[in-house]
Amino acid sequence: MAGEEGNRPAVEAPSTRECGVAGPLVFAGLVESGRPGDTAPAFSTGAVLMIAAGLVEAFLGVKAERKGLEDIAEPLSAAPRTGG
Repeated sequence: MAGEEGNRPAVEAPSTRECGVAGPLVFAGLVESGRPGDTAPAFSTGAVLMIAAGLVEAFLGVKAERKGLEDIAEPLSAAPRTGG
């Protein structure tokens, strides 16, 4: 947002976009060689990342089945406006 550039951290974590582009490139390079020594670490890394994501969801996930978005989080339009 405009005017908030000074509040950003000096180092930012990679975004979903950056990881989404880098992941397939890294795994494709490992898998396309066809050598088991390259393919096994690629699949193992993918499996570890999926397990980690499942654990994060188990602890931080929100029960949202059959609920509207407004029931899960307050709409942004409900926030009070500040400043000009």
